[in-house]
Amino acid sequence: MNFSDFMEENHQGVETQKTSFDSYQKAYLAEYKEYKDKILKEWDEARISSPKKWVTYSKDMKTRTTVDYETNTVEVAIRENAKASAKR
Repeated sequence: MNFSDFMEENHQGVETQKTSFDSYQKAYLAEYKEYKDKILKEWDEARISSPKKWVTYSKDMKTRTTVDYETNTVEVAIRENAKASAKR
């Protein structure tokens, strides 16, 4: 194997990794959008976890729990039915 062969092999490996990452990213973003859309069917806003807040929803999307690590608070919101006002 000469240097040109080595470079070609490495280039092919990089292209394979890039294609694999692009596929992963596309699938991830599609799932993320689907999850946000599912939340928005039930809630006025789609709260998503961040490094400073942890947000979780019940399986039926009627209950949302938000833990705010900066303010050391926990909020539990419960929906009676779709698009109703949240109770705190």
